[in-house]
Amino acid sequence: MNKVEEKSVQEEMLAAQKELLVHARIRTVVMVGLIAPVIVMLVWTILTGQTVRRMEHHLGAAVGQIETMTSEVSRMSGQLSTLSSSMTALSKTVDTESLKEITDSLKDALSSVSDAARNVAKLDPDAVNSLLEQLNGEMDGLSGALDTVGQLDPEAINNLLGRLDEVMATLDKLSGVLDKLSGWKLFG
Repeated sequence: MNKVEEKSVQEEMLAAQKELLVHARIRTVVMVGLIAPVIVMLVWTILTGQTVRRMEHHLGAAVGQIETMTSEVSRMSGQLSTLSSSMTALSKTVDTESLKEITDSLKDALSSVSDAARNVAKLDPDAVNSLLEQLNGEMDGLSGALDTVGQLDPEAINNLLGRLDEVMATLDKLSGVLDKLSGWKLFG
């Protein structure tokens, strides 16, 4: 084999190597182009799934708190009705012991509603916050009225009855809002 043929063979080998290198690069680019979107989609699916699960967990906890508060509101409404009836009948029969029991029971219910309200407030719906502020103000007035009722002052009793009506009206509104919130669904 002479030098010319040897040089020609070397050039052909170099050209073949370059062509193989080009094809290898093209294959690499194509493979990366095919695999990268799959990896991105996989990562996105994992991250999105975790976010959704966290949101569903928080929403489930919030709905649970709303249902608890709705139950407390209903229980408290019943106690307020009983207390209102007792106050109305107080002019005929004075039973300070049963009045004290109802008052203590009512204060327990107020405490339960207050605890639940703090948890529900994390949802931050304007309607609930507004009603809770109104309810808190009425509860302060009701608490003061309960203190003066011990003196069995007819004017204090009438004042308490008026405040009970206001509280029960607010509780009715709050129950409606809480019922709507407890039906909240994040998906579907």
